[in-house]
Amino acid sequence: MNSQQQFWFNIIVIIFSINLFSQNVRVETLTLDGALSLDGLLMTPDGTLYGTEGYDGSRIFKIQMDGSTSIFTSGLNGPIDIDYDLAGRLYVSTFNNQGLYRITLQPAVTINRLATVTTGPSGVVVNRASGNIYVSHYGAGFPGNGRTIYEIDSSGAANVFASNNGLNVPVSLAIDEAGNLYAPNIGDARLFKITPEGNISLLAQLPTSPRHPFNIGHIAYANGELYLTGNSSQPLVHRVSLDGVIDTLAGTGQIGTQDGPADQATFDAPNGIAASVTGDTLFISELNNPGALRMIIFSPTAVDRSPDTAPARFNLRQNYPNPFNPVTHIGFQMTVADFVKLMVYDSSGRRVKTLLNEHRAPGDYTVTWNGKNDAGEQVAGGIYFYRLNASNFANTHKMLYVR
Repeated sequence: MNSQQQFWFNIIVIIFSINLFSQNVRVETLTLDGALSLDGLLMTPDGTLYGTEGYDGSRIFKIQMDGSTSIFTSGLNGPIDIDYDLAGRLYVSTFNNQGLYRITLQPAVTINRLATVTTGPSGVVVNRASGNIYVSHYGAGFPGNGRTIYEIDSSGAANVFASNNGLNVPVSLAIDEAGNLYAPNIGDARLFKITPEGNISLLAQLPTSPRHPFNIGHIAYANGELYLTGNSSQPLVHRVSLDGVIDTLAGTGQIGTQDGPADQATFDAPNGIAASVTGDTLFISELNNPGALRMIIFSPTAVDRSPDTAPARFNLRQNYPNPFNPVTHIGFQMTVADFVKLMVYDSSGRRVKTLLNEHRAPGDYTVTWNGKNDAGEQVAGGIYFYRLNASNFANTHKMLYVR
């Protein structure tokens, strides 16, 4: 399955789940093993989470799901944002030297300057269909004077792709499957859509606050929706549909570090944002809380139904969270009483863990896996499959265990 097919598979799974289940959105904090200043965030398809150090730093970090961190690379002059291409290479903007760098991971990590753009490059996004890279222009000064987005091809040739027409310090970028770019202004919180032909239109006006001139941080696209952080002025995480409908995904508007249900949680200058591989978790960095990584988790919960009403159909749900460490939850529903088996297999098809092998009555169930095999040993990180079998039903889903 190629990357595009995998993407649409994930979309179909999530859309199907939404038809049957509501989403319980929660905020949790992953405590890091160091007080890292993180700006842009990225999770690559193998489940690796990267964080850049920002305009006054030089490093890119790897972040594990247990909170441990390590330096992936250093020596960059103000790394801001980061994205990847289908070959697995990373692209990083460097704020202080007008740079776009390409990082090749195999056979060894090598860093090369791919292009020179203009003063204060900020957001980076890759069109994985064409291979072109887009860089937004923050500019010089505080809070910036950039009004441009550049397009860079694989050879490093850089040209202005879009400029002016409302763009005013477009701090970050996202892209959808059709190749449309989305660029929010950091100050006035206007969100623009830019077509593949470079046509600019206003998609949404997000809220602003007089607390600080920064009203938007970074933007991420996942599962057909846009997610934006509120930065220093707005301790909120916004969700915007592709037709411009805005709602508050998480945060009360008060400054703090409260976890819990999304509408009760608080943030302190949410900035970087990245989606997990399947889009069921958002990772948030905070400017004023460097020892913590906030996570917004979309946990499917069964639709309420009376106790004597059986589910309408058999269903095996996508595990959550995914990727996971140390545990994940697998939900399924049964229409009739039956003998069911729920097994975990590794990528070579070997059975790793028997989670369920018994008779069950009709209903909704959730089973938790802690990443251990039948012998009680912790398995290696990587891709695993879980399969549910009953008399007239069988289905399999993929999950990623990160260690």
